[in-house]
Amino acid sequence: MLNIKLIPSTTFLQEKMNLKPYQYVYELKRLRLSNDVPLIYEVSYLPMRFCEGLEQFDFNRVSLYETLNRHYGLQITNACENLTASKLSKEHAKLLNGVVDDSCMFIERFSYVDEDLIEFTQSIASGHKYKYTVQLM
Repeated sequence: MLNIKLIPSTTFLQEKMNLKPYQYVYELKRLRLSNDVPLIYEVSYLPMRFCEGLEQFDFNRVSLYETLNRHYGLQITNACENLTASKLSKEHAKLLNGVVDDSCMFIERFSYVDEDLIEFTQSIASGHKYKYTVQLM
């Protein structure tokens, strides 16, 4: 976990998350590691109305979804991810120990409890270290 803070929803987040201009969201920034190697940089947005007080938790020690379930009674029922090939920016290359313009995967995830959008996450995954597998029925 890099940080968590409560912010007013931006026009971008209002469109992505179907929020009103006066609604607040938690912005949770994390750097995901594998064997102490940076793999994914994530920024998650969660509407405050569903999880007020979320900033009290240390997501280096506890799971976000487990916290949502145990402390807020929220069990994710479905999610959708969009993946796009991209290139590392200077900021993301530094965080992921990569090189500017290296390949990466840009991932947007929308997580729901029934019809309610609980989490919107944007992730940057290093293209040389990240493998995404989907099993089709």
